[in-house]
Amino acid sequence: MKTSLIGLAALAFVAGCGGASTPPVVLRPEAAVVKVSKEKPQNCAEVGELSARGQARDPEAASLNAKNELRNKAAALSGNQVMLEDNKDSMVSGGFHIEYVTVMSGHAYKCP
Repeated sequence: MKTSLIGLAALAFVAGCGGASTPPVVLRPEAAVVKVSKEKPQNCAEVGELSARGQARDPEAASLNAKNELRNKAAALSGNQVMLEDNKDSMVSGGFHIEYVTVMSGHAYKCP
């Protein structure tokens, strides 16, 4: 009985450590042309406000997920340029592992 409890506890620990990570945000083909910049584009029409959230086990992947989501949303609004206004990074605990979170916001533009 004691061995079974130890085995069960070990299994629970391993399952917690190897928990599923947040899946990556895939950049859609139509969003590949969307550029992200901190500068307001010239001679362009604003098509909307955007916000995006990326989460992953490393900060670079979290940032890429947020940027991909931002570019996907801009493309869905027929935008081809994003002016990034805010970019915040944080960490969240997922039980036995930590995930990084990046939140981005900005404006989508349609440029010639």
